[in-house]
Amino acid sequence: MGFDNLPYEIFTCEGNPNKSNPKYFKKLLESKKLLSNHCLYIDHKTENLESANKHNIKGIHFTGDF
Repeated sequence: MGFDNLPYEIFTCEGNPNKSNPKYFKKLLESKKLLSNHCLYIDHKTENLESANKHNIKGIHFTGDF
């Protein structure tokens, strides 16, 4: 199943968003009407995880290969 066929909308990374800015995650939570305690964020950059954590989004530091 590709992203085009998912049964739900995803928050895209098109346009190279600045995920190190906490405003990115605030916009995500507000636009999708999400509660931060219902979210999990996975990224390879610790600064992005710290940004998500400022809105109480739990994060996992990905250190593997794609």
